Amino acid sequence: MASRNSTFQLVILLLLVLLTKSLFTEAAAWSNNSSSAKTFHRGCIVKEREALLKFKKGLIDPSGDRLSSWVGDDCCNWVGVSCSEQTGHVLTLDLSAATYRFQITLDWQIKYYNNESWRLRGTLDPSLLNLTHLNYLDLSYNFFQGTPIPKFIGYLKNLRHLDLRKVSFTGLVPSTLGNLSNLEYLYLSTYPSNTKLLWVSDLNWVSSLSSLQHLMLSGVDLSNAITSWPQVVDMLPTLGLLDLSDSELNNFPQSNPFVNTTSLFHLDLSYNNFRSPIPERFFNITTLIYLRLIKCELSGKPANLIAISLKNNAISGPIPLNIGHEMTKMAFLELSGNLLNGSIPPSMTEMKNLQFLDLSSNYLSGAIPSKWQSLKLLTYMDLSNNSFSGGVRSSICSLPSLQWLKLGNNNLSEELSSSLQYCTSLSYLDLGENRFFGTIKPIVKNLFNTSYIGLRSNMLIGDIPEEFCQFPNLHILDLALNNLSGSIPRCLGNLEALKFMVTYNKSESTSSTQSFHEHLEIVVKGRWEGRIPEEITNLSALGSLNLSWNQLSGKIPENINNLQQLESLDLSAISTRHITIFPDQFQQPTSSRPSMIQSIYEGNPYLCGPPLTTSCSTRPRDAAGVDDEDRSEMLWFYVGTVLGFIVGFWVVCGTLMIKRSWRHAYFRFVEETQDKLFVVAVVSVAGCQRKQYGETYAISNMKMCFGASNIEE
Repeated sequence: MASRNSTFQLVILLLLVLLTKSLFTEAAAWSNNSSSAKTFHRGCIVKEREALLKFKKGLIDPSGDRLSSWVGDDCCNWVGVSCSEQTGHVLTLDLSAATYRFQITLDWQIKYYNNESWRLRGTLDPSLLNLTHLNYLDLSYNFFQGTPIPKFIGYLKNLRHLDLRKVSFTGLVPSTLGNLSNLEYLYLSTYPSNTKLLWVSDLNWVSSLSSLQHLMLSGVDLSNAITSWPQVVDMLPTLGLLDLSDSELNNFPQSNPFVNTTSLFHLDLSYNNFRSPIPERFFNITTLIYLRLIKCELSGKPANLIAISLKNNAISGPIPLNIGHEMTKMAFLELSGNLLNGSIPPSMTEMKNLQFLDLSSNYLSGAIPSKWQSLKLLTYMDLSNNSFSGGVRSSICSLPSLQWLKLGNNNLSEELSSSLQYCTSLSYLDLGENRFFGTIKPIVKNLFNTSYIGLRSNMLIGDIPEEFCQFPNLHILDLALNNLSGSIPRCLGNLEALKFMVTYNKSESTSSTQSFHEHLEIVVKGRWEGRIPEEITNLSALGSLNLSWNQLSGKIPENINNLQQLESLDLSAISTRHITIFPDQFQQPTSSRPSMIQSIYEGNPYLCGPPLTTSCSTRPRDAAGVDDEDRSEMLWFYVGTVLGFIVGFWVVCGTLMIKRSWRHAYFRFVEETQDKLFVVAVVSVAGCQRKQYGETYAISNMKMCFGASNIEE
């Protein structure tokens, strides 16, 4: 019985071992298959690779590098081409020139492309039709000038994204684009131009794009379109972004446009000539958060939106008193270039979500409101080109997020140290063309991290503080047209931000908050004296140098050609004649300085040689060598002084030595004069002592002085 149980147990154990082995084998096989499925890559399909190579033959690559990777069998590894990992079909073709501003080479060098070399040219071959699964095509920012948009693009029926922005196509936009029923993003904008290169005769084809989410026809002439554009928009229920700026639109229907629009969040109709009020319907689009209507000659009042730009229109009257109460969600408010008047309503200081405020170039006046502390998110404030009075409110400078403060060209008047004592975190400060007074030095420590300091045309006095030289981020310093004096600090040549050019992609910055990386400037026109500091030539990234209307002397620094990025140099109206010939190396143009206009040297008759037309060989003789003339003048001054002393000495002393009677008369005159002066001195001293100590004490002192005992008391 026991043996039977043992045998049964062994059989069961053997079955369990076999079952476990089978399970492990299946698990390992499944794991291997799964891993290989993940790493499996079919590679490029031959037919599609040949289509791309044929397409490449029609293109011209001025840089020689953009299409250099288009070699080999696997087109899925080519730059700009993306394929499906499962099928190998080409899905994406991205040849946008916007991504080719620079390239890091294999030896880790950064290679930059100018506006010509990184833009592809040539023709678009219809071989792209063989890319039957293509859903993304981006040819933006290339240069196909003189050619129309190819009709065959309308037969790439799987396209979801088509970007032909700023490609310089010309002619009629083909209606075949209406065949792209799966299209979600369509961008056909052109460069701003008085002559429209692209035009549309009928917009009906747009209504066929039922899946469209973004539509950009900026710069495309829509003036002759048969179908009204608002009707077309109403037939696109998923449309979220609509940009028809600069499209020659002149009719703005007031009767219920965008009735069926339920997804629209971004609307840009700028630079069209509507000449009509803002339709009330705009204010009822609940999904709309960004409305841009720049220079449309619209009238009316802004609405309760999150972002609104109405600059360069004809909006008049005062800002509504309750604007801050009705626009509590407003984050971006741009009303510059209108006809607004009156003062800033106090309710505007309660817009807690406001981040960007631009009220510049209006007719606003009065004092700037004092209570801004609720705007903790505000980063940009522009109140320039108005008629505000008073000073800079401390609550403005105390805002924790404020980076840009532009108050130039107003009637602000206050001591500078009082205005800026709380401004410690600004990147941009412009107080120019006001009536601020006082010295700069007390506020320098508050501006340590500032990149732009504009204090021109005020009533400031004193000199340029040397603390400016320690500012790590200073790119533009404008102190022109004040009452400052002294010499230009030599340490300005130590400004770190002006020593190195830092490049960046403009597309990453808005036009209003753009960095200063491409504009580095020093403006110190005024009453400065002395020589141009040699250290300024260390600022190799300097783009603009204005030293006009000063009283400078000496030579232009020999190393001025170190300023390879210098685009603007103003030496006009230097008050003395001691700024002379340009160094030879500065006479050669550079990429940033191809030529200099003659007006920047006006008021300096002694400047000569290239880049001026005045020849040094034809200059007046006294201008041939100004430094030599200076040394000669000083030498003759010293020689004249010595000769004058010698002649005067011997005329007097020689006469006395030769003629005895004159000598006796001279010494007698000297002795008599000495006695008279002595008597006057003693009597004066005695008078003072009489008043202080009494008459007896004074007489006794006189007896001691004259050695006489018969002076009556």
